[in-house]
This record gives sequence, structure tokens and C-alpha cells, in this order.
Amino acid sequence: MPNGLVPSANPAIAIVGVASYPSSTVGSYLECYSGIQVSNSGGQIGFYIPYMYVTTNGAIAHSW
Repeated sequence: MPNGLVPSANPAIAIVGVASYPSSTVGSYLECYSGIQVSNSGGQIGFYIPYMYVTTNGAIAHSW
């Protein structure tokens, strides 16, 4: 996790998302991401998402 960010809850709150975009300006694609809810030194809360996987061949959907 980047310096200055800490989990905003104990136990930590996590998210996982899977999305299918059948039509966009770059064509159709799938994406998958995971993240953890964090806060910064100013108390602002958001989500840290270290990776977002994107594919056009369906590999994400078939790996679960």
C-alpha cells in the first residue's frame, strides 16, 4: 500500500468487481479488480485498487 494510506476499518473492508463492457469507444472488454478501503492523513476515505485486469478474450470470466 502506498505511504500515507492506512486501512480505514479493523477488520479491513475489501471490494471485488467484475464487469463486462460489450460496447465502448475501444471495443468490448472485460475487467476485474480488487481493492481495500483506506484513509489518508487528512481523514479522506477511498479505495486503493492496486491492479485492474482487462481482457478482450474472456480469460477473466473463465478463470473463476
